[in-house]
Amino acid sequence: YTETIQKKNYKPITEPHIHPTSMDENKDWVFEVEIAEYPEVKLGSYLDIIKAVKVKNAIWTPGKDEKKSEEPAEKTEDQKLRAIFHALLEKITIRVPELLIREEVNYSLSRLLQQLDRLHVTLDDYLKSVQKTADQLRQDFAVNGLTTLQIEFILTEIAKDQKLEVSEKEIDEVIAAIPDENVRKANQTSRQRALIASTLLRQKTVEWLLTL
Repeated sequence: YTETIQKKNYKPITEPHIHPTSMDENKDWVFEVEIAEYPEVKLGSYLDIIKAVKVKNAIWTPGKDEKKSEEPAEKTEDQKLRAIFHALLEKITIRVPELLIREEVNYSLSRLLQQLDRLHVTLDDYLKSVQKTADQLRQDFAVNGLTTLQIEFILTEIAKDQKLEVSEKEIDEVIAAIPDENVRKANQTSRQRALIASTLLRQKTVEWLLTL
């Protein structure tokens, strides 16, 4: 596997999914290996897109005065981000690998099952309550997963373009703030530090978007 990956110059961002295609006795077993690579992300004039959203939100139009008393004077950060993400997703096309979407669906389904188990609710009862089939639920998770992944890739590329970085000191400060000593030690692995760095970089990128 490793030799093939290097030879083909693939850059997988997931663990390989192995599918056996032939397991005949007294013969070499044959497998297919499925991977997901980082998709191409062309940001284009993303700064103009973001600024256009902010200008649109700030423009006054006749007839809005009557509603001013009913609407908040300032949009919340969450509302601003949703508007920015929506505009970026409309203009930036990203072909997210199907494997990543499947993993998002499985993760969402696993998390839902854990929540239902704590509430002592079966999946069938939950599906009846929301009036959906299992296939419809998975489709909903797929749509949400696709959107989430697209936003994450866009944020990653914006962080690169703006040269936003996370220092080792910032990661150390997050770990030091964890009250439980065992949890602190568990977060000192390279994998956990990388996850913390990723979260911090996302926060920095979102904060940068809001300051434009």
